[in-house]
Amino acid sequence: MTTRQIASDTPAPAAEVPDLPPPPWAPPAPRPPAVRMRSAQTVDPDAPVVTRRQRQRGDPFIALVGGLRERSVTSDDDLIAPASVDRGPVEYVRSGQSYLRSFAVLQLPRQLRPGVLVALMHMPGVQVTLVNNPLTRAAAKERLAQKAHQMGVSLSQGGDDSADEAQAMKDIRRVLGAVTDETSALHLVGLYLTVAGADLRELNERTRQLRAACTDIQLQIVACDAQHWEGLLTTAPLGYDLLRYLFETDTPTLTRLLPSSSSALQGGQGVPILYGVRAEGSGAGQAVGAPVLLDRFALHSPHQATIAATGGGKTYQQSFALLQRFAHGNCDICVLDPKDQEYRSLIEDVLGGTYLVLSDQADVQLNPLTLPWGDAGVVERLSRIQVDLRAKRASLVKQLVASESLARGMPLSGSAEAQLEEAILACYARRGITGDPATFHADVPDLRAVAAYLAEQEGDASLRAALDLFTQGLLGRLLHGPRPLPLAIPPSRLRGDVGVLGVDLSAFVQGQDQTLQRVIPALIADYFMTVAMRGTGRKMELIIDEAWAVLNTAAGAQTIEMLARIGRSLGVAVTVITQQIREFLYRRVGDQLVPNAAGTTFLDNCETILMLRQLRPARASAQDEENPILQAAKKLGLTPGEINWLSRCRRDADGVTGLLLVGREPIPLRIPRAPGPIHALIPGVSGRVAARETIDEEEL
Repeated sequence: MTTRQIASDTPAPAAEVPDLPPPPWAPPAPRPPAVRMRSAQTVDPDAPVVTRRQRQRGDPFIALVGGLRERSVTSDDDLIAPASVDRGPVEYVRSGQSYLRSFAVLQLPRQLRPGVLVALMHMPGVQVTLVNNPLTRAAAKERLAQKAHQMGVSLSQGGDDSADEAQAMKDIRRVLGAVTDETSALHLVGLYLTVAGADLRELNERTRQLRAACTDIQLQIVACDAQHWEGLLTTAPLGYDLLRYLFETDTPTLTRLLPSSSSALQGGQGVPILYGVRAEGSGAGQAVGAPVLLDRFALHSPHQATIAATGGGKTYQQSFALLQRFAHGNCDICVLDPKDQEYRSLIEDVLGGTYLVLSDQADVQLNPLTLPWGDAGVVERLSRIQVDLRAKRASLVKQLVASESLARGMPLSGSAEAQLEEAILACYARRGITGDPATFHADVPDLRAVAAYLAEQEGDASLRAALDLFTQGLLGRLLHGPRPLPLAIPPSRLRGDVGVLGVDLSAFVQGQDQTLQRVIPALIADYFMTVAMRGTGRKMELIIDEAWAVLNTAAGAQTIEMLARIGRSLGVAVTVITQQIREFLYRRVGDQLVPNAAGTTFLDNCETILMLRQLRPARASAQDEENPILQAAKKLGLTPGEINWLSRCRRDADGVTGLLLVGREPIPLRIPRAPGPIHALIPGVSGRVAARETIDEEEL
């Protein structure tokens, strides 16, 4: 009996076939596509021209993906040379992870305000590039002459656009005249914009925003379709123009397109103060440069030196700056006014502040041994300064007494000066005041207490005689009056977040008593420093006008030097206004000029120096050591061009010109006359508001 195999519905397992190599003629097998690793956040939120993700700590630089070695993040090499570029679409280009679109500016508006491109530069994902091709004067004159001839023929034939053509003819003649007079030049300019997005949706949205912004500023733009790759290369910092969409413009117009502010000017966003406009070109064109705004508190040192001769415009400029500071609010303003109460109208009538008039009849007390005291916040503020204020007060009094003794031909010995300092510290100790700011209080000793202590200790006779000047007579009455000056700045009547205080010293500075001329300004400067140390938690601006009265004494110069050293930590910006730079460099002792180390230190600590019209012009090649401009050039390192510019600075009906140094970067400046409503608030030379009188030499 034979058996048969019965078929089953289940197929038999297939025999295993060995994995043989492909024949030589077979094409290579396709490799699996590489999968690029991407994190949840692979693009920069602002999408710059080429978008990438920064490598984070712990990310592998090389990863195995699908059996291949693949970058997990974009490297710097990929930023410079993208891994892929897609130029296929007409309306955009893809470079790496970014989608980009370029535009060219075809025409500028007729009325172009300064800094017109700044808003576009701050838009996310937008790159702005300006390519300038200056023409020689001969080529510019020939080109403009041809255009004028063509325009003249067109005007003679008439037409619907004759009004616009007539205006264009005027523009051509104006530019041609400026080129002929060598006050301007002609430029062929290309202005290009590239906008980037992480995807097409973001690119289209940012394109819509860019078009709307250009419409607002009346820029006529066109998309560079089919040339977006060339547009990307043109807006990259490579230095060439592949698009060549050029239009003609003159130098004043070009300066309005440039963001011509220094890096230092853009450092702060807190309290920007308008100083003026860049004085580009000459004549009326100087008033249309880019605006110069500066936040001094954002600089490494907030202090400023203003140097200008009488009639140079320093009081007008400072008053305009104070109005802006007051408008920003949340600040304190203190003014030391030693000349004819120039700031009184501004402080009392406009800012609603307090103005103290000091004279020999005033019932105030100017105690040089007063210390800043207050709550725990004041103690913490003083501890942060890390200065022994008792020793500073003793040094101040020693310098005042020693200087006046020397002026009378009776100099103190070194031992007498040491006795004076020791006596002051001992009088502090008797009232429980030590070097710890927590022990400071209002009951401080005065110079009569110091004189009594020296009498008890049978101190130096010449020292006790020298102290009689400070404890008796007119000066003694001022130092020991019944009403101490307040250590808190009175708030303005117009707004509670601003304190405003002015102190008039004209009775002493312009008086006949030379002792009061030397002592009182130094004491008031020291009083302001005490107020600044106590503080209010707000930024404070201290203006010392006609500062020669303070800088000319050792004690006053030392006070200004200390303000320069600790002002930033206190939140105090000191503005010292004087007529010549030599008042910082030298001071008079008897009949001799000696180096003023303290004044020089303050000047070296100023990151902002404003120089307006000087007393005498100068030539860069001159060797006059007494010339104020050449003295400034030697100290500040001015170039011959800057010397010549400073020599030409003057006032006219539209304002004044000057030179502003910010971080020693020179900026030619024009300070235009303030708008009518603001100008009406600025006091004139007689203390009345300027609206009631014409601008004269003291105002500008």
